[in-house]
Amino acid sequence: MSRSKYWPQVADCGEIAIANPRHGRDSNDAHERALSRRSFLSSGATVLAGAVAGCGAAEQQPTRDEEITTSVIAQCEKLFELRYTNEERAQILTTLDDQLESIRALRGIRLENSHAPATVFDPRLPGTTFPAQSAGVSGAVESSTMSPDNPESVAFAPVALQAHWIATKQISSRELTRLYLDRIERYQPLLSNYITVTDELALRQAALADKEIAADRRRGPLHGIPYGLKDLVDVADVRTTWGATPYKNRVAKFDAAVVRMLSQAGAVLLGKTTTGALAYGDLWFDGRTRNPWNPEEGSSGSSASSAWSGSFGAGSPLIAKTSFSRDRRPVSVNGKLRIFSTLI
Repeated sequence: MSRSKYWPQVADCGEIAIANPRHGRDSNDAHERALSRRSFLSSGATVLAGAVAGCGAAEQQPTRDEEITTSVIAQCEKLFELRYTNEERAQILTTLDDQLESIRALRGIRLENSHAPATVFDPRLPGTTFPAQSAGVSGAVESSTMSPDNPESVAFAPVALQAHWIATKQISSRELTRLYLDRIERYQPLLSNYITVTDELALRQAALADKEIAADRRRGPLHGIPYGLKDLVDVADVRTTWGATPYKNRVAKFDAAVVRMLSQAGAVLLGKTTTGALAYGDLWFDGRTRNPWNPEEGSSGSSASSAWSGSFGAGSPLIAKTSFSRDRRPVSVNGKLRIFSTLI
C-alpha cells in the first residue's frame, strides 16, 4: 500500500510524540519509563499498526504481504522518540495483525463527502426550550443618499447598501456581478485569490435575480448579491478541491446546506475562493494567496482569499469558517473586520 494511505496514522503518531516529548529517551527515571511503556502498549498498537505500514526502509514501500518484524517496529519507534527492548517489541508484534486487518476493513468502506458524521454536537440540553426568533432582517437600509455612481465605491460598499440599491433598481444584480467578476479577473494573476471562478453560473443567477426583482418577486436582502465561497464547501457540479493536489479535479455531487440556503435567498455565486491545502495556511496546489497590501507575502490562512477578497473588493459577503488560523489571522493580516453570523 502507498505511504500516503497510511499518513493519517503516521500523523497521529507525531501528535502522540509531541504530547509526550520525554518518552523513550535515555533516562534513569524508572517510573517515567514504565509510564512510557504502559501508555504505548495500551494505545500504541492501534496507532503503530498504521505507523508500521508507513515506515520501514525509506526506499521500500510496504506491501500487504510484507512481513512485519521487530526490526520494523524498532524503526517506527523513532516516530515516537521511544526505545524498547526486543521483548517489548515482540509483545507489540502479537497485536498488529488484528489491528492491520481492522485498518484495511475501514479503508475498504467508501464514504462520500456528503455523508453526515457519525456524531453531531448539539449544545441544547434535553427539555430546554428557546424563544422563537422574529422574522425579518435587522440592519437593512431603508433609504440612503449614497448612489452607485462610482464603481470603486460600489465594490467596497456594505451588503446592506448594495441590497438597497438593487431593491430600488439603482443598480442591477448583473451590473454588480459583472463589476466583481472584472475585479477578480484583473487581480487574480497577481494575488491568486480564486481557485474556480463560476462566471457563467454567476451571470445566469444574476439575470434571474434581475428578472424576479423587476416582477416584484424579491426574495429578501440577499437577492442578487454576489458572494464568494471558500473552496471547502460543496457546490453541485463545481470543483471543490480543499486547496489540495489530490483533490484538484474533484467535482462535488451535491450542494452544501449553506449553498442551498443562499440559493434560495437568490444570492449569486462568483466562485470558490482559495484556501490553504486541507484548510491550512495560504499555500494551495496552484500557488500562494498573496496579501493585497504587500504581494511579497502571503495572506495567511486557511481563509486566505476570503480575507483578501473582502479587503480588495473582489466579493461582497465571503463565506468561510471560523477559528484562529482559519479566519482571525487572515483578517488581521489583510486589515479587515470580522463579523460572526449564523446562517444555519
